[in-house]
Amino acid sequence: MYESSNMNSDMLLKDVQSKQHAEDNIKNIISPKLLETVIVFQKNWVFVTQFEVYYRSNSYIDGSAMTTMMDKYPVNPVAKRKNKTEKGKSWFELSIFWGRFEMLLTGGICGNKMSNDLVPFLGLNVPLEELVDGESLISDNIYVNGHGDGVKAHLQVRNLRNWTKLSSSFDWACISSRF
Repeated sequence: MYESSNMNSDMLLKDVQSKQHAEDNIKNIISPKLLETVIVFQKNWVFVTQFEVYYRSNSYIDGSAMTTMMDKYPVNPVAKRKNKTEKGKSWFELSIFWGRFEMLLTGGICGNKMSNDLVPFLGLNVPLEELVDGESLISDNIYVNGHGDGVKAHLQVRNLRNWTKLSSSFDWACISSRF
C-alpha cells in the first residue's frame, strides 16, 4: 500500500467526455486502486470493500449524481464524512472525492486506533458517529493498493431510489471480489 498523495502515472484519471470515458476510469483506475484502501482519520480508520460511483455536475454523463456549483474537484483522492438528514432521521455517509468522481462507501470495516474493536458496515449508513471524532471530517490519508493489477472488482447496478433516470441502470457499484 502507498499513500494516495504519492501519485504515479497509473493513478491519473483520464479525461471524461462521455459515459464510456467515465466507465473506463471506473473499471481501469478507480475500482482497482480504491477498493481495499484504508482511510485514516485522526483517531479512526475505515477499510473500504465497496462503493458506488457518481460523476458529479454533469447530468449528460450521470443524471443521478449531485450537481453543485461550489464543489472543488480534488486532483488526489480525499475522503469526507457527510451528515445526512431526511424525514427526521440522521445518519453519516462517507465518500471519496477524486476529480468529479464521488465514491460513496457502501461497505467496509471501521476501527479505532485506541481499540481492537472492528465494526463492519453494509449500506450507506456508515457507523462513524462513535468512530470518527468531530474535528476529523476530512482526510487525505488514503492508503491505496500498490499491487500492479490492483483489486479485482465485481460491478453491479447502483442502489438508487429513483429508477426513472437512465443512469440508474449503470453498473457503477464496485465490490471487491474478495469480500
